[in-house]
Amino acid sequence: MNQTTSKAAAFITPSLFILVLMISVGPFGDTIYAPSLPSIAEAFNTPYHNVQLTITFYLLGYSISQILYGPFSDRFGRKPIMIIGSVIFLIGSTICLMSPNIVILIFARFLQGFGACAGAVISSAAVRDAFLQKDQGKVFAKMNTAFAIAPGAGAIVGTFVPWQFNFIVLFVLSIILLIFVIWLFPETLKQKNYGATRPYKFVINYWSLYGTRGYFVYLCILGLNIGMVYSCLVEAPGIVINILHLQKIWFIVIAAGIVFAFMLGSILCTYLCHKMSQNGILLVGMLISLCGALLLLIFMLFDIVHLYSLLIPVIILFTGIAFVIPIATAKALAPFTITAGSASAMMGFFQMGTASLITAIITILPLSDTLSMPISFTILSVLSIIILIAYTHRKFPRHQTQ
Repeated sequence: MNQTTSKAAAFITPSLFILVLMISVGPFGDTIYAPSLPSIAEAFNTPYHNVQLTITFYLLGYSISQILYGPFSDRFGRKPIMIIGSVIFLIGSTICLMSPNIVILIFARFLQGFGACAGAVISSAAVRDAFLQKDQGKVFAKMNTAFAIAPGAGAIVGTFVPWQFNFIVLFVLSIILLIFVIWLFPETLKQKNYGATRPYKFVINYWSLYGTRGYFVYLCILGLNIGMVYSCLVEAPGIVINILHLQKIWFIVIAAGIVFAFMLGSILCTYLCHKMSQNGILLVGMLISLCGALLLLIFMLFDIVHLYSLLIPVIILFTGIAFVIPIATAKALAPFTITAGSASAMMGFFQMGTASLITAIITILPLSDTLSMPISFTILSVLSIIILIAYTHRKFPRHQTQ
């Protein structure tokens, strides 16, 4: 009997490799061709702001689809919905590769984002399905390291290759993803929720999530920290190129620092999972991030502006963020069973939406180019700490699990 149970558990537990691949495709596809936007505008003979819409619509497809993938995966299972998402990503990548004009490219990028998002939603739900709660933090730590490294890796690849090759890379990646999902990703859903896709149930499920103990709190923490990740990727290139007057190739140093920070943070977070409570780890990570933000602010206020005065605080900041993202993800999804897919989808929608809003606000802040990033990072870190402390001291109402 024990052997049978063990084999069943092994069958429904997906490998870390396929989970990492699924969650990395979206952010990698978002940034790989960003360095080539001017070349694309020239190739299609279109204004630069039209080319920027290809990123806007990619993120739009990525955000909207999260609301759909969760309930449909609760109803039909994780694997079939993941296959559908992979097929949509492949179709979008194929159209990108063959686009004759900017309008078709914008539409294709929307499809890419719509399909790529499935990996983020389904992988998070699969971890909730297949792993014990005490192990979920460690799994999410490794997955979210890949999720955070992927945008930097995409930007690095895009720096070195012509713009046409970026779409070839995404086309090949979409084929690999589809094949590996079919062969390597097992069905992890143990109990289907047959009412999840009914319109009334659809709305009620999402609405009820916010009454679940701690869910909204950890979503806010995730949104603030993911916002710092994307804000750095938006602001840092401008500092490197326009303030430091370096070639764009030097942005790779910052990207490498981010990758190193997430690897270091992931290792430390995994170690601390055996030593501290999850909320304790969250607080440690937030304090580390605050230290990095304050150090960057001090450097900028005293006009100590060079590559290393940017790199060192960024490494400290992202080391802390690497603590926060996996633990907050595990805490947010912990209360859910048959609505885990919906909870994962709303989590992704909320954190990406919050991150998009934060980057938009930072862009329009009436601050100098050197101060906008450290001030915003300091505020976001402090807000995260306040939210966690207030919640753990029961200043937020906490209802029973839905």
